[in-house]
Amino acid sequence: MLGLQWSNIDWDAGRIRIDSPKTGLRFCPLFPEVRTVLSEAFELASDDAVYVIERDRGAENPRTQFERILSRAGVERCTQPFNNLRASRRTELQEQFPSHVINA
Repeated sequence: MLGLQWSNIDWDAGRIRIDSPKTGLRFCPLFPEVRTVLSEAFELASDDAVYVIERDRGAENPRTQFERILSRAGVERCTQPFNNLRASRRTELQEQFPSHVINA
């Protein structure tokens, strides 16, 4: 997520480009709730911003900061927050689409 650049977001096609050395080039749908948050962040970003997350880049582990935010919000900690978020989205998608569509 720290590597996500504004140029990776294809607003017109409604998808996010993810180029990972581990998994290769993939595209993720730009889900409506994510589009809303990213659109708001894009409006607030400086004209020369490259990365979606500019603040505190490289300062600390993203999970540590995420856990601090959850704690301040009064949300119970979980052992694998990013995996759990991804798994939750997959579960939601499986209610609408067959697995081969989600995998593609």
